[in-house]
Amino acid sequence: IYNLVDGVAGPGWQDFEVGLAELQLPWSVGNRDYPDPGDLSDLPELQHEADEFSESVRSRLSDTFTEWIHGLPSPRTQPSDRARKLIAESDAILTFNYTRTLEKHLGANPRHVLHIHGIVDGPSTLYFGCPPQTSIGRAGGSYSTSEAARQGAYAALIDGLTKRPRLDQLDVFLTNCGTLTAAGSYGFSFGEADHSYLQRIIEHCDAETVWTLHCYTP
Repeated sequence: IYNLVDGVAGPGWQDFEVGLAELQLPWSVGNRDYPDPGDLSDLPELQHEADEFSESVRSRLSDTFTEWIHGLPSPRTQPSDRARKLIAESDAILTFNYTRTLEKHLGANPRHVLHIHGIVDGPSTLYFGCPPQTSIGRAGGSYSTSEAARQGAYAALIDGLTKRPRLDQLDVFLTNCGTLTAAGSYGFSFGEADHSYLQRIIEHCDAETVWTLHCYTP
């Protein structure tokens, strides 16, 4: 599973989530040489084998991702004054961070913070994945029966790795804020998978809303 993801996630896994859409089933999954391509008797077994592999990828990748987040060291540097000021002046904070860095190191009030994709010590699994796809690639196969089994499992794999924006949670969180007078970002990459969140925040703004985007310069 690591090798599969490593092949699509880019250097340092910088394209981890977007790259998940490019995952492919190994050729050996749900596929075997068979002398009679018209015999469908193998279909249930091949389908089960391919489905089992897809479910294993989704489950084990989630477990591995959570373990990795658990193992990340706490920040050792002091937060900048600009970051502290931003947090102190914010009535609502949407974060894609899976840890409690904002609360522990920047003094954010937990009641003002929404961890939209979960939190590592929370009750539910962490939420990650690729943006919704407009089309699904072909999984292929040695013959039609194998291809049918593999295609179904491949579609289920990509569907299970797709991150659908939790806009309903964001709407509830921002309900009491009314029209935003100011909006700011700090450490946000504006990745493709999160564009829907940004669009929904814009819908809570008007022409008078002041946006401040903090950019990281190495």
